Amino acid sequence: MNVLKTIYAFSFFLLIFFYVEGAVKKLTVFSVTDLHCNISGEKSNILKLSTILSEQVNLAGGYDKCLIIDSGDTFQGSSEAAITKGNIAVDILNYLKVNVFVPGNHEFDFGIPIFLKNLSNLSALTLAANLKFKDNTNQKEIKKWNIFKINGLKVAVIGMTYPFTDYWIHMDKNSSFSISDIGESLKKIMPEVMRQSPDIIIMAVHHGIYGSGRFKQRESLEQVMRKYPQITIVLGGHTHQEYPGSLPMGKSYYFQAGSHGEYLGKIEIFYEMTNDSYNIKSELIPVAAASEDMNLLKILKPELDFISTLKKETIVNTNKIGSFKDNFHELAAKIMCETTNSDAAIFGLSGKSLITGNEITYGDVYREIKYEDTIITLTVTPSELKNIVDELEKADKKSKYYDGIASWNLKKCISNNNKKSSIKLAVTSYYAAGGGGQYPFLRKLIHSKKHNTSDTGIDLRGALIGYLKNLQSTTKI
Repeated sequence: MNVLKTIYAFSFFLLIFFYVEGAVKKLTVFSVTDLHCNISGEKSNILKLSTILSEQVNLAGGYDKCLIIDSGDTFQGSSEAAITKGNIAVDILNYLKVNVFVPGNHEFDFGIPIFLKNLSNLSALTLAANLKFKDNTNQKEIKKWNIFKINGLKVAVIGMTYPFTDYWIHMDKNSSFSISDIGESLKKIMPEVMRQSPDIIIMAVHHGIYGSGRFKQRESLEQVMRKYPQITIVLGGHTHQEYPGSLPMGKSYYFQAGSHGEYLGKIEIFYEMTNDSYNIKSELIPVAAASEDMNLLKILKPELDFISTLKKETIVNTNKIGSFKDNFHELAAKIMCETTNSDAAIFGLSGKSLITGNEITYGDVYREIKYEDTIITLTVTPSELKNIVDELEKADKKSKYYDGIASWNLKKCISNNNKKSSIKLAVTSYYAAGGGGQYPFLRKLIHSKKHNTSDTGIDLRGALIGYLKNLQSTTKI
C-alpha cells in the first residue's frame, strides 16, 4: 500500500511539474443539467448555483479557461418558467455565461415557435446533432457540433437531445421536427469531427447512461460509448441521477450532475501535449450551503415581481366550484370534456387538492396544473376505453402520488353495453404521447388512423383559467 501511495504521489508530482512547464494543458468543464428553472427552492436553487459557479470559474483562471455546458430541461419545471414560457431561464443562462446548451425533452413543451424564440435569445450555442426540422430556416438556431479553442486545446463539443422526446410530447407525421437515435447521428458526424483533429471530444446528451426497457432503441448510450472510444467525456442528463465520474466501459468518461441545481459538476482535464494523453479529475460540488447570487436576483427582480403579483391574483371564489375544491384535477377533466365536446376525459393522476381558503389564485392553478399540456381527442369503443383505464391504473399505482385517476364520465361510457358505440375521449398530450413509455396501448390507439386522433391545440391550463374567469361572473356549478 505504501508503495502504491508513493507511485501515485510521484505521478501527481510529474503531472503538476509538466503542467507548470507548459507540457500539460488544463481544461475545466462545468456541467449542469435538469435545472428545471428551480429559482426558489429552499435547499438548493439556481441562485446558489450561480454563486458556486462564479467562485469555481475564478479558481479555474477565468471564463476563457473553461467550458460551461447545460445538458437540458432548463426552460420548464417551475411556475416561474411556466408563466414566462421559459424566457426567465434564458436570462439565467445568459447571466451564467453558458457556452453550450443542449435541449432536453421539456424544452419543446411550449411549442416550436416559443422554443425557437428562446434559443434565438440565448448567448450560448445550441447543439443537437440528432434534431432535424422540416423547415431548414428553423435549423439556423441549432448546430450539430462545434470546435472551441481553449487554453491551447482544440475541443470538439457534440450535442444530442433526448431521442425519445415523442414519448413525452405528442408528435405525428405532421410534426415540424424529428429526432434520430444518438448512434445513428454520431455515425454521420464523427468523420467530420475527426477531420478537425480535436484534442478532446465532449458529447453533451440529454439521456442517462443506461437504457430503458420501455423504448425500442438500436443502441443504449453505454453501447454508443463503447462504439466511439474517441469521445473523451459524455455529459448525461434526463434521469436526474448523480454520477461524479466513471469509466463504465471503453475509454469514454461518463458524468452526470443530478438535477434542480443541487450540484455543480466540475471536470478537470489535464492534457499532456507531448504524447496526447490525459488525466481526468471530477467532482459534484453541493450548492446548498452557498449564499444566493444577489446580482442575479437583482436582474431577475422585474420578472419575479410580476410573477409574484400574478400568483396572488384571484381568479374565482371557491364557493363557485363547490366540491371540486377538494379534487381540482377532476374539474380539469370536466373542462377538457366540455371544451372539446367529448363524451369522457382523462386528466391523469388524481391527488389531494392543496387549495385552501376562499379563493383560487393563479398560483393555485400553476401549482395544480404543472405541465404545458394541450388536449388530444380520439374515438374509442367502450372495451378500448376500459383497457386504457386498466393500463393507466396499473402504471400509475406505482407512483407514490397515486390517489386514483382524475377523469370525467368514464364509468358511464365504460358501462355502455353497445360494443360498436363510438366514444369521443379527451386526454392530455402527455398521456397521448404514451406518458414516457408507461401507456403503450393508449399510444398505439392515438397513432391509429381509425381512431380519429386530433390535437385540438387547446392549452389545458389556459382553458381552465378561462373557465374559472367566466365562472366568477355566473352562478356556481
